[in-house]
Formats: sequence, C-alpha cells, structure tokens
Amino acid sequence: MKIAISVFTLVSFSLAAAGSENLKWEPVGEPNCGGWVTSIQASPHDGQRLLIGGDMLGVGLSTDGAKTWQATVGFTSWEINDSTWHPKDTNVAWFGTLMGPYKSTDGGANWVSISSGLAQKSNPNENLTSRYEAFAVAPSNPDVMYAADTAWDGDKIYATKDGGKSWRVSATGKDVRRALPAGLAGTLMSVDPRDANIAYNAGAEHILATRDGGTTWQDIANQEVTPGAWRGRGYAGWCSTSVRFNPFRRGQVILQGMDAARVLLSDDAMQSWRRPLTEPQPWGGGDDAAFTRDGHIYATTGQGGAFFGIGRSRDGGKTWDLVHGSKHGLPEEGWGKGKNDAGGIFAWPDDPKKVWTCIGGRIFRTTDGGGSWRRVEIGPDITWLAGDLKHTTRLFASGSRNVYLTDDGEKWTPIGGPHRAGRVAVDARGRLLVAAAEGERGGIWRWDEKQPQPWTRLWDDRWAWCVAADPSDAQRLALVCNQNPYTELSSATGVWLSADGGASWSQANDGLAMLRGWTIGFNPFDVEELVVGTQGRGFFKTRWAQGSMPPGERKSYAHTDADTKFAAVTDEPKAKPFQLVIKNGGMTQGDEVPVDWRGKFGEVQVKRDLQTFKVGPASLCVSANGKSGQAFQTIQGGAGAKFTLAGWIKSHGNVKAQAVVQAFADDYKNNQFIQVKFVQGDSDWTQFEKEIELPEWTAFFNVGLLVEGSGQAWLDEVHEASTTVDAVKP
Repeated sequence: MKIAISVFTLVSFSLAAAGSENLKWEPVGEPNCGGWVTSIQASPHDGQRLLIGGDMLGVGLSTDGAKTWQATVGFTSWEINDSTWHPKDTNVAWFGTLMGPYKSTDGGANWVSISSGLAQKSNPNENLTSRYEAFAVAPSNPDVMYAADTAWDGDKIYATKDGGKSWRVSATGKDVRRALPAGLAGTLMSVDPRDANIAYNAGAEHILATRDGGTTWQDIANQEVTPGAWRGRGYAGWCSTSVRFNPFRRGQVILQGMDAARVLLSDDAMQSWRRPLTEPQPWGGGDDAAFTRDGHIYATTGQGGAFFGIGRSRDGGKTWDLVHGSKHGLPEEGWGKGKNDAGGIFAWPDDPKKVWTCIGGRIFRTTDGGGSWRRVEIGPDITWLAGDLKHTTRLFASGSRNVYLTDDGEKWTPIGGPHRAGRVAVDARGRLLVAAAEGERGGIWRWDEKQPQPWTRLWDDRWAWCVAADPSDAQRLALVCNQNPYTELSSATGVWLSADGGASWSQANDGLAMLRGWTIGFNPFDVEELVVGTQGRGFFKTRWAQGSMPPGERKSYAHTDADTKFAAVTDEPKAKPFQLVIKNGGMTQGDEVPVDWRGKFGEVQVKRDLQTFKVGPASLCVSANGKSGQAFQTIQGGAGAKFTLAGWIKSHGNVKAQAVVQAFADDYKNNQFIQVKFVQGDSDWTQFEKEIELPEWTAFFNVGLLVEGSGQAWLDEVHEASTTVDAVKP
C-alpha cells in the first residue's frame, strides 16, 4: 500500500554567540524525513521493526516501533515505491524503486539491487526513461516477482522466478488486447497470496491479470464482446464532455470525453462500445457529434486548447476519416498550434454536405461534406450549436455577447440572450434552451419567438453547465451543473429535473458518484432514459417515468424585469482594423539602447550602435559570444492581423541572425515564431519585406532581432511596408 503522507522535519536555529556570523540550522528530530512518504511496512514477525520510504527520501529503518530511526545504505535510487517483508525469513525485505527493486538480507540495514535483466533506459524526457512504478513479491513463493516499466517507449511487464537474479519480459503492448490505448504497464502490482502464478497490474485505464505466471495477460476490466467492441466491467474515470443519441437510428449513441474518450460509439443501446477514430493518434479527447438522416456522422475532437480534427463517417459509423489543417480550411491538428478549442457541431439532417462547427470561438462551415471549410463571422466566442429537427434548416449558435439564429445557413441574426451563453438545446416546441455558466445572470434561459418578451430566465444557478429537453415533451427538462475545483469545495450541485417546463426544479443525484458534469441527454427512442456525463467519474444513466414529478424538494426562480433588460440584443462592437506601428524603427532615439527596443531574452549584449547603420544616426546591435538571444519591441493586440514588415538587417562573424516576429497568447501557453529574414556570417545590409499573418489567439507580439553564435548583427529602418520609417499613424 502506498501512503501519501507529507512528513516535515522540524528545524531549530541557534546562534553561537550574540552577533556571531556562524549561523547553523540543526534538525530537532531524527531522522531527516522531509518529503513525501510513499511506503511504510511493519515486519509481520516483529511489530517493532518498520521500514519507511518515500520520494527523494531513501529508506529509513526503525527497530523500536518508530521511536528512533536509522538511515540505510545501498540505494542508488531515491524514489521509493513498494516495500515487502519476507513472509518467513525475518531478515529479508524488498523495496521497489523507479530504477528497479532492491533486496536486504540483514533486516533492512543494507540493500542491493536485484534488477538484472530489467531495462535501464535513460532519457532527458522522464516519460521515455525506464520507471518501475509497480513491483510485487509473491507471498507464497518469494522467488517469484513481477515489475512493470511505465516508460512510454518501454511499456513492458517483467517476471522473475529466481528471486531477481534474472528477469524476463512477460508482456509488451502488442501482446495484450486492451479496450483502451493507455500503456500496457500499470502503476500498481499485486500477487495472489496463495498462488504465485496469479498476479494483477493496474493502470489508469485497465486492469491486467495473469493466471499462468506471466506467460499470458488479459484485460479484466473490460470484455471484448465482438471484435473491436468492448463492454466495461466497473469503474470508468472519464472526464466526460458530451452524450449524443442518434435521433435517426435506434440504439446508436456517441459518448465523448477527455484523453482517450474520443468518439466512443455504441450500436447496441450502450451495451458495448467501439473506438473507431484512433488515427493519427488515439488521444486528444472529443467534444460533440452530429448525425444526418442518411447515416453521415460528424464529430469534433480536441481538448485543452488544442484541435485534433473533425471525424466523419459516411456509412453510419462503420468507417471513419479525420479532416484538419489548412488544406481543408481548418486549424492544424495537435498541441502548440494555437488556442483552438473544439466545440459544438451540427449537420443539416436532410443535407449531409452542409455542416457547421465551432473551433477556437469561431464558426467554420462546409457545403461539401467536410472536404473544405470556411470561416463564418457572426460574433465573438461562439462555442455551441443546436438545431430544430422539426425545422431542419434552423440553427442556433451561442456566444459571449448574443445568441445567433439562421434559418437558411447563410444569414445570421443576433437574438440576444444571456452573456457567456454555453451549451444549447431545442425543446419539442422549437424553443431554445441555453445554459449560461459562470457569467453574470447565469442559469438556464429559454427563448420563445412567439412571446412578446422572448427570453425567460428559468433557473438562476450560475453553475448550470448543460441543459436537455425530452424530445417528445417540452415540459420535461434536465440540467447538470459544473464548477471546476479552483476552490476547496466545488459549488456544483449535480442534476436537476423539471416536469413543468422549468417552473420548478428538483435535485436528482441518488447513485451519482460526482456532482460535476458537462453533459446530459434524453434517449429519443426511450425518453424515460436519461444519461449524464461527469467530470472524472464517467457516465451514468437513470430512468425518469413520464408523467411523474421528480422526487425531492422543488425549487423555483421568478424571472425579473432586470433579466429581460439583460437579455436584450447586445450591439456588436465594430472591430478596428489592426494597424502596425513600429516605434523608433530608425533607432534615432535612445542612449545606450534604442528607445522602445529594450526587450531582451538570452545571453546577448544589446546596444544602440552609432558607428554602423543603414540610415543614420544609429541602428540596433545585438552581440553574441557563443550563446543566443534577441532584442525586441513588444506590440499589444494583433489577433488575426495581417501586415507587411520591412527593414534592413546585417551580420558579422560566425553568427546566424534573423529578423523575427513572435506571437503570444495572453497566458503564454501558445506562441508562434515567424522568421522574417535570415542572414549569416559576414553579410552586408540586406533589405527584407515579408507579409505576416498572426494567429487568432494573439494577445501581443514581439518584433525583434535574434542572434546565435559568435559575432554581431544589426537591425535598422524597421517599419510597416506601406508607411515610412517612424511614421505617425492615427
């Protein structure tokens, strides 16, 4: 058992004499066990003898019931995992470490490695370094042991039958069929106390078992009912993002979540699941799905600001491909390509070639079934879409200032609504339901175009995250709440149901393992079945009988005049075209360093050079002595801006120099480096002029001179190409 206990060493401070400079800290208690304790084991033969180990602690031994401790010797790895005493021999014990297991034959005082045959690959990337996070000894035969290497490119389970004198590879990733793509080797290991041939290795997404001493292993957390279709047998830890029932095909459901929960497809009413969208890689999460009457399916994938493509199937989900990147008119797939959170997607039910999706707060549209996409500008921060199956060309989009409506796919009209509108749904009467989480006047809102005042605030819980409507009965509504745990206690209150069109709500959390959720939905072919997806405990389903009021105390909210005023259409601010202004591009102002060019990164020297310049009186000079770095000017804004940067660059010595533009997101998590002009060695003044397009997520960007090697480089006369140097712009 691993015990995550933080043990801190108490330290006192003393002075040898008043005014003395010989200051010394001394520990109050022994031993020095500051750090994380990960394992503690009492000897089964003598309750007074204990072993304690931890992360960066090594191993401590007590022979008097923890009254005193002594350090042990022999370890070259200080990251300790599992500890075990021999069931019969009082002097023998083992410890697992990230570098492999160790053994003691003198009661824990001295230790030797028993890792012969275990891979010991090292790499600057710890994920590609051999790490033995799971280790176990068979109680019935201590010569039998198992260990697991969790390195991403190691991914092996090992076994030994001679007490660790030699280890053999027991299983690799290609040897074991598993429901999910997580690495084979898990982080917990256990051996049946009565049979050394039976062992278990558990990881994040599966539990593996062997019953023949490691000759074969199988996934016992999941059952493969037909080739490629799996059924789970217990706990699922998905951070869920969406549940979508196919309204045109009974029994077909797509669940999505973070990481490997990317298009979990069921064709048998959630009895088994396939993961058809695993290329080009199986990770990256999923977001939403849309269906058409003739069997087309579209799905958005991505998480954490990264876009991982749009999956599409033309044959009801049997085969899939993935579209992304500039050749399709979409953002590039993968991490570090900009802030491109994927969101809702909707396809016209009777025209499968026409599809809309939200990526990075913008709408993209295709009219050829996903081969090519173009951006549609309707408003800021668009996140989710919903259509009306009875009015098949009607589509709603939620944004941070308004909700928008189109009845033909071409013209979009702002209709007001809550700010920071999130997930949306349409009820059986064609009325729009909006969940507005976290923002001002959050809760659940309804838009009914037949009413003089179309917007009504039905519920005022600001953590309402997703709302769903019974497709056969507009009075039956369901919502789930979510608050990310940035505080000690989450304010999310789980699932609420309404049987009177939102006039009152009752909590319905019986059997629910977590109260934070992102998605909820009714089964259109069995409307008494309701599925909710939680943030970390997977998906749950329940039955809510038609015609019945949900159990529990009912709560309600009364719409106010202030709500009506708040939901009015908000004027869209007219964005001013971005105009690049380079300050002091001629380096005419400044003393030691040109004014406005004081930004510096790396080990270089920066100065205003009065001797070398293209046009007097000075230039920007960056000198490097075997290192690299840059000097730059920072410019605020620029999201999606296009401009042409011009100027002159020169270099001398054994250097490589570049005029550069580097864009940053406001949280610095995203940045993009753009080379404007490259020179090297002894080069005379060279003119450059290059058109630049900044990413949509740009909050600010640098214009600068990057130098690496040994020598100098100069930058001068920097300006936007259509203006003169140091021109004053309105």
